[in-house]
Amino acid sequence: MKYPRLIVVLCWVLCSNLLGQSSAFLGQTVSVDYTEILLADAIEDLGRRYHILFSYSSNQLPANQRVTLYLREAPLAEALDLLLAETKLVYALIGNQVVLKADPNKPERGFGQLSSRESLPPLDRSRRELKNPVVSETAGRRPSKEEYPPDRSLTDLFGPPETIQPSEAVRAKEVSSLEKREFRGGRDVTLLFLDSMNVGKEPDVSVAQVSILPFLGTNFTRSAQTTNHFSFNLFMGTNGGVDGLEVGGLFNTITGDVRGTQLAGLGNVVAGNVKGSQLAGLFNVNGGHTAGLQAAGLFNYTTRAQAAQLAGLFNVGGSEYGGLQAAGLFNLTTGREGRSSQLAGLMNATGHAKMQVAGLINVAGTVEAVQVAGLVNIAGEVKGVQIGLLNVADTVGGASIGLLSLVNRGYNRIEIAAGDALWANLGLKLGTRRFYNIFHGGLRWYDASVAGDEELTWGVGYGFGTAARLSPRTLLNLELLAIHVNERSRWTHELNLLNQFRMTLDFRLGRTLSLFAGGTFNVMVSRLLDPDTGEIGSGIAPYHWSNYTTNGTNVQTWAGFNAGLRF
Repeated sequence: MKYPRLIVVLCWVLCSNLLGQSSAFLGQTVSVDYTEILLADAIEDLGRRYHILFSYSSNQLPANQRVTLYLREAPLAEALDLLLAETKLVYALIGNQVVLKADPNKPERGFGQLSSRESLPPLDRSRRELKNPVVSETAGRRPSKEEYPPDRSLTDLFGPPETIQPSEAVRAKEVSSLEKREFRGGRDVTLLFLDSMNVGKEPDVSVAQVSILPFLGTNFTRSAQTTNHFSFNLFMGTNGGVDGLEVGGLFNTITGDVRGTQLAGLGNVVAGNVKGSQLAGLFNVNGGHTAGLQAAGLFNYTTRAQAAQLAGLFNVGGSEYGGLQAAGLFNLTTGREGRSSQLAGLMNATGHAKMQVAGLINVAGTVEAVQVAGLVNIAGEVKGVQIGLLNVADTVGGASIGLLSLVNRGYNRIEIAAGDALWANLGLKLGTRRFYNIFHGGLRWYDASVAGDEELTWGVGYGFGTAARLSPRTLLNLELLAIHVNERSRWTHELNLLNQFRMTLDFRLGRTLSLFAGGTFNVMVSRLLDPDTGEIGSGIAPYHWSNYTTNGTNVQTWAGFNAGLRF
């Protein structure tokens, strides 16, 4: 009788020990944060983070069952009960394994081991200020500004989140503009947004897939979660990602990232990032960052890029674009970040450009090198050169070359001057010191006793010049002008053109006033005929260095002077 009693005692001790271990194991605290993810992914994540070995048959696990659960430091048993509540699965602890199996007798919304509960407990969502946060806590204090500079990420400072680690199926996306820091309960809590497009299982990897239409192919329902090294879509296909080559007869659509090459008869659409090349008959559209090449018959679009975009009609880049855009009609980037070079048949617009060349119009916030347009260039700051019929800028570091240049902080002067050919002159100079436009008007009058009448001679002209700084108060102005002279008439229809090269010294007298004086070299080209004398030529030259007539055209040269005030 002693042996049966001893066996009973040993069995009782063993069972008590096992029950104690079971209670301790299922009582360990866990924290979970799942939003509409597959049950299989939730179990995989829970096992990985808390070193729990789950044992189950994959064909018993509901393939499409999705769960939403948030628990903070709750017992493992409670987490398992809530995860399995909507299924026929129950669990049991055998050794160090949690065994899952189907129980057809389990009531609907039942619990694995706590069957006495009649309803689900309310989920504690009071701490969820943000959608899908990953919580990382640093105990005791706020970091100083030196410890938390704005140019460093939270991961650099504190390491990866510890309280709730995102599984391999959930990729945390640290975006500085989305970071929110709070001081709650004596602890500094950092909340990071999760990339909602990537919540779920990390895409499967497949060597190849062939499809006819989305989800009608070799990957079937897992198409949107599978990354393929090679993908062939007869008409249209959907993949989780591409790491290699994708060819589509009509369209290719990717829910994740692309690394490699996409070829489509009509279009490529990628929700994530692209590193490689996209070639399409009509369009390419990327929701993330593009590094490489986009080429399409109609248009290309990406939110951020360090790439080349080539399109028959137009290219659109987002807030951060660096690279080349070339299109038949127009190129556009929407932000000031990045540095783009743009070539277009009609129009370019960007925040920060290295170079812009367009048939009609260029618009930029900042231009580093050159801005060339058939009609108009508009920019805030130009560090290089503008070339166009009309140039508009706030500041220009180089030259603004065109028929009219309006530079807010440029070389803008009005001058009143006297000369030997036209005695009273008014000039307007617009542009920069390196290159400015000159709009000129002048007149002279005759004594009736000498000239025989009292009619005025007047002229209008246009020219350009440059001003070299000799000292803080002194400039050397070199200018070329062409002035049409209406000699003793309202308008002279014959050729009667005064060409001047001016070299003057400008002495600044005050903040807005300067005195200038210098010499001019004059070349008068005229086909004006004097009906009284029958001579060909103008009569405004005070004297001649040379005077000759060839084939009905008279040319006179002489040296003169020009002096006045500039405002």
